[in-house]
Amino acid sequence: MTPSKLRHAATPLRKLTPLFLAAALAACGAAEPPKVDLKVDNWGPQTTQAKIVPNPQPDGGAGIWIQVSGAEGLGAAQVTFGGEPAVTVVQPKLITASIPAKSFAQPGSKEIAIKQVSTGKVFPVGTFKIELGK
Repeated sequence: MTPSKLRHAATPLRKLTPLFLAAALAACGAAEPPKVDLKVDNWGPQTTQAKIVPNPQPDGGAGIWIQVSGAEGLGAAQVTFGGEPAVTVVQPKLITASIPAKSFAQPGSKEIAIKQVSTGKVFPVGTFKIELGK
């Protein structure tokens, strides 16, 4: 086969290559992540007074703990406190987060949630209450 005929014969294959590549990638693990049925069993602390850091940690921030079940397949997760991301550690039945001390300066309520990084799915935890100091 001459080089000219070989070039023309390969043209249809070049058009199909992206389709084959997409199919191969889909077959190799581009599947949906497993469904997570995360349930919050308990969490704390749940309240404090303004300017008082609850469950103080060595870095000066607060330690929030969240007992969970059904975390299989959760993968990386991020706790949010009042919409702000917190440094988070995920274990099979316990998720902990470090909340900066400045988060407790003013009275009010802060929603706590767990966000699954791979899917963006948000699991509500509860409302933390910061009460007016005495």
